[in-house]
Amino acid sequence: MDLGQVYRGLDEKSRQPGPDLVAEVLTNQVAVELPHSSVLVSRSGKERLVRSSCAPIKAYSNQTIGVVLVVHDVTQQQHMEEELHKGQRIESLSLLAGGIAHDFNNILSSVLVNISLMKMGGGEGDEADSIVGDIEKSLIRARKLTEQLLTFAKGEDPVKYTTSLSELIEEAATFALRGSNVNCLYEFVPGLWPVDVDKGQMDDDAALRQATGRALNSLGYAVEYAGRGEEVLAIYRCEMEAGDPFDVVILDLTIPGGLGAKETIEELCVLNPQTRAIVSSGQRAHPGQLPGARVLRGRGQALYY
Repeated sequence: MDLGQVYRGLDEKSRQPGPDLVAEVLTNQVAVELPHSSVLVSRSGKERLVRSSCAPIKAYSNQTIGVVLVVHDVTQQQHMEEELHKGQRIESLSLLAGGIAHDFNNILSSVLVNISLMKMGGGEGDEADSIVGDIEKSLIRARKLTEQLLTFAKGEDPVKYTTSLSELIEEAATFALRGSNVNCLYEFVPGLWPVDVDKGQMDDDAALRQATGRALNSLGYAVEYAGRGEEVLAIYRCEMEAGDPFDVVILDLTIPGGLGAKETIEELCVLNPQTRAIVSSGQRAHPGQLPGARVLRGRGQALYY
């Protein structure tokens, strides 16, 4: 009986008949295994994904007296791998979308705060020029982010620039971890070569801090800045020891790396049980993140206090 009547293997992508494994083994006298899955078609037309291998059967005289063909059904395994890859892609897109949403939210918030200050007449002379300059920088960052999104959506090649690989890795990791409390530690070998890449991250957290501080200054408050929960605790402790404690602490709900808002507030309350804290966020708090907090909403933002 012709092997083709029993074993009808097709290439998974081209749908063309696969190689004749038996003939190849008889010719070369060595075992053969297909490097990828193939499609096995039954007489009824039903298809299964299989991995195939073939080996000669040797007599004591080392003469080939037959061939063994092994066909392993991997249909279910392939399906599970595809679902796993699909889940990983969705998770990657979720991280990307979260980082983009975080950046856009901070950019727009800093613009709105600065525009509100201008409308209130909060800036004059050099201060007004500084506010307008910050608005311009924020809009440029938003435009660059939009250009990256359009390039990504169209599948086009991005404009590449020569940049430091270590700096790129740090920026990419920071972007991916936006909205989480995970912190990265980096260790790079000296002398890494620069690379040509699409480099375009933004320091939007600093811009939003600057805009918020400017607004508070216009209301008569003295402002200190901190980028992480640990810095908040150090500054707060220093001012307490100097006899000039802060009236209120304003925190982002999610602080990339180190202590988050909840942990920072808990530590602040250990230092001073009378601590007043406001947690600002563009997202809803998960149950247990800020137990007992009261919520104010407006313009898509939320204040937890």
